[in-house]
Amino acid sequence: MVSIDVIVPQIAPRRWQELVIERLRADGHDVAVLHQAEAAAWPAAAKLAFAFEQRLFRRKGPGLGAPLDRLEARSGGRPVALRLD
Repeated sequence: MVSIDVIVPQIAPRRWQELVIERLRADGHDVAVLHQAEAAAWPAAAKLAFAFEQRLFRRKGPGLGAPLDRLEARSGGRPVALRLD
């Protein structure tokens, strides 16, 4: 399958990023997780959209935009076919 690097914020990556990584791996792709150098600040509009999504779908638990503690970095050390940032 395809070798993919996924670059996520070191501080407060989002749940949807974790789901993308899990689903790519489940599909058989070679996925490496890299941390970006600086902390990413989410725009206010994105925070509002995540809150709206949680309310719209009446989610009690964390929504797709919920921050995680961290995602462990796992480098691949191979040629990369796709990089998601």
